[in-house]
Amino acid sequence: MARTGSALYAAGATLALVWLLLPHPIASNDAVLVGVVTVAYVAAALMWWGGDRLTLRQWELVVALGIGLISVAIMVSGRTTTPFVLLYLWSNFYAWYFFPRRRALLQLGLTGAAYATVLLVHDKVGIGPSSAGTLPLLGPGAARWLITVGTMAVAGVLVATLRKRVERLILELTEERNFVLSVVDTAAALVMIFGLDGRLLACNRACERITGYSGDEIRGGHISEFMLVPEELDGARAEWEHLVESGGPREFDFHLVTRDGEHRLIAWSAVVVPDAAGVPDHVVATGVDVTERKRGERELRRHAARQAAVAELGRRGLEGMALPQLTEEVAELVAEQLGLDHCQVWELAPYSGDLALTAAHGALADQVGSLAVSAGTGTFPGFVLQSDGPAIVEDFAREHRFSPPARLMDARVVGGIGVPIPGPRRAYGSIDGQVCEPRAFSREETLFLQSVAHVLGAAIERWRSEEAIRHNALHDPLTGLPTG
Repeated sequence: MARTGSALYAAGATLALVWLLLPHPIASNDAVLVGVVTVAYVAAALMWWGGDRLTLRQWELVVALGIGLISVAIMVSGRTTTPFVLLYLWSNFYAWYFFPRRRALLQLGLTGAAYATVLLVHDKVGIGPSSAGTLPLLGPGAARWLITVGTMAVAGVLVATLRKRVERLILELTEERNFVLSVVDTAAALVMIFGLDGRLLACNRACERITGYSGDEIRGGHISEFMLVPEELDGARAEWEHLVESGGPREFDFHLVTRDGEHRLIAWSAVVVPDAAGVPDHVVATGVDVTERKRGERELRRHAARQAAVAELGRRGLEGMALPQLTEEVAELVAEQLGLDHCQVWELAPYSGDLALTAAHGALADQVGSLAVSAGTGTFPGFVLQSDGPAIVEDFAREHRFSPPARLMDARVVGGIGVPIPGPRRAYGSIDGQVCEPRAFSREETLFLQSVAHVLGAAIERWRSEEAIRHNALHDPLTGLPTG
């Protein structure tokens, strides 16, 4: 309101100044008009800098002052048909747009009274004779007054009607915008809006929550500068080019790097949005964090693969695969499925009571058949053998109850896991593995290792039973001597 009023005052004063500079009636009082122009410019400046502090009633006085200045300008211009009459219309538009209808009607009445006064005091229209008309008592200025005030009244009603319609449209658009913003801002999916140059214009709360960045921090930045994984930049640029060229929608998966450095896999769907003229203007990208879902899918696939591997191992054992070959497959299978750097299968020797290495993957592979360690709890294989359940070591450097074989220590193993190979009366041995980087072993991994140990234990039991049968068939049960 303040800037508009100031502009109208300044524009009117400028037009009056131009009028003074151009040829105009000699009957005009230029000195008074210059004073009016000066007052108008001063009022325009005051409104520009301090108009926002005025109340509505004070603004009504400002408009009334403008009507008074226009009336004085008309009177000193030398003729009541001066173009300055049009400035009444400006004032009328302003009142009908910014004031309530009743207050605008008061301003219209004030304008009508001011113009009537001008016409009564200084009506010099009509050089030749005029018609008396049907209402001769009103004088020749009545027609001009009626047309001028009538035009302002019609224009005012039109402005007020249009203003009401515009306000209703703005209200509807505002409600729709607020609804869309509330939906977007409370959505679980990420919503990011980019300019065609790839710079972020806006994002919702889900984006802030998942990435750890506030909207103010990342707004205006390019997503490749802080969020994308370097290895995926080329693919992201190619997708962006295809998106801008085609307009979308396009779907693709890329990781976002959070403030904490975590990589979150996001399934994106993006589309180019045009402006009102149909020209591509910006890109709206929505993303769903599928990190946990993908992780779950990988875990399910891994679990299924491990179950299949255990079943295949059991099948081979039932088919009579030689025990040395089966134990070798156990070492390789466990190392592969659990991501171990080293894995060993130890079997309890029947006479010495030590644990003999029967299969290995990694550092001890060349010592299979020749290496034996104590079955006591001072060694890691022995500790596992004596345990009722799985044994997990997070850091061998801080473990004082036992230690792995020296060759493994030289390989700088960090953590490990082991389970006993179950037998009918006591454990047959143990399966253990080690890693060179710190990591945690899940319950599912422990259960897999125990399943493998049960399969191997059953194979050992079956192999020993078969060996006993063959021995009894070829030896005297009393003397133990060969019967042949």
